[in-house]
Amino acid sequence: MRLSEKIGLVVGGTGSIGEGVVKALLASGASVIVLSRSEGRINTLRSYVTSQYDAKLQSVIGDISHDSEAKRIGSLIKKQYGELDYLVDCMGGKVQGYPVYSLPFNQWDRVVNTNLTCHFLTIKTFIPLLNHQNSYLFHVNSFLAEKTLPSNGPQAISAAAQKAMILTLAEELRNTGIHVYELITGTIKTRNWDQARKADPDWLFPEEIGAYMVEEMTKSQPEKLIHYLLSRSHSMHSSLRSMGT
Repeated sequence: MRLSEKIGLVVGGTGSIGEGVVKALLASGASVIVLSRSEGRINTLRSYVTSQYDAKLQSVIGDISHDSEAKRIGSLIKKQYGELDYLVDCMGGKVQGYPVYSLPFNQWDRVVNTNLTCHFLTIKTFIPLLNHQNSYLFHVNSFLAEKTLPSNGPQAISAAAQKAMILTLAEELRNTGIHVYELITGTIKTRNWDQARKADPDWLFPEEIGAYMVEEMTKSQPEKLIHYLLSRSHSMHSSLRSMGT
């Protein structure tokens, strides 16, 4: 796939991981549509990725957490851009500090909406817009999908459910040309982590997660479904260990 001729959507592209993914995709020559609830966050993203990519960076304002709004967003993107060549889902929300048995219901409700409903509506809305002959879906998930930590139960539960949803989707799309990727990541060295000087040098930058997606879309050999991008020293791709940002 020649990315300079391709266009795709990043849901969660203004987040701490998403901004790096968007930057890497733009650097590859791809056109990127970013969905965000806030025009202000889009402007912050534009400042971060620099003006040289302005022509390739498009934005849509909307809230994917509601079915009616998701339908409006889907219709708008289809009308403006037509078929998509790739879809990146890198949304996420954290609820920490509660044992499962004492989690307030309003916090549980927020977890279900942010960490499950939004991902379901992303799939429901945008999978029909993907080129069914040759396109890519990348779902960025946490290592908590496969590991439990005290007081991180809600996040682990939703991460495991997201993984199950993507694996099921991959089976349902088996006879299409949509290539599905479940990316299990370790702790990511976002700008907040890096500025606070609390980051481990072995952690990956968000741009490296995006660069991995670029690499997968530009190679010809068959891909695996689950990819572990836990750190530079524990990555499925040795090339990640030498990537700079």
